[in-house]
Amino acid sequence: MKLVSLKRTPKQKKRLRAKDRAVLASEPSYPWGLEINIENETVKKLGIDVENTNAGDAVNLVCKAKITSVSSRKNLETGGSPRTNESISLQITDMAYGVSMK
Repeated sequence: MKLVSLKRTPKQKKRLRAKDRAVLASEPSYPWGLEINIENETVKKLGIDVENTNAGDAVNLVCKAKITSVSSRKNLETGGSPRTNESISLQITDMAYGVSMK
């Protein structure tokens, strides 16, 4: 499997700001829904050493997930142009957390 960067390009961020004046220049670099939080029980199961983990570190993360929903919705944008929004919801069922990537 090839890894694909999901980071928004400057052009995508500019387009978001143009559509929604409430979107600031500090708009997150990644779309909503791409951040996961691993808490107590799962941290222990995965053997993550939180004391030696720092914000900004890069790690290998491999997951197995089950698709829980698939959606396609058509609606009109403010200017009247049609737009299709597609989404897939995933439930992570298995995960491996590994050594830093450089």
